[in-house]
Amino acid sequence: MPQLGLGATCGAAGPVMEDYWKSQPKKFCDYYKCWRVDNRPSIELHARGKNHKENVAKRISEIKQKSLDMEAAMLQWRQLP
Repeated sequence: MPQLGLGATCGAAGPVMEDYWKSQPKKFCDYYKCWRVDNRPSIELHARGKNHKENVAKRISEIKQKSLDMEAAMLQWRQLP
């Protein structure tokens, strides 16, 4: 029988549901703090979104600032007598 998706198959009398439900895999976005369906179109649409791009830029600037702060602290620590 051909598969129709979500556990359904197509029989002689039309679509028939299987005895189980299979969930779709999900992917977590570390920048946006949300779960997305793990398929290429959904991920690409999310990655092109304004909020995702803003959150990525914010995260990169936070990492850069943290690195600069740590470097400044190391320079001060090296200058101690």
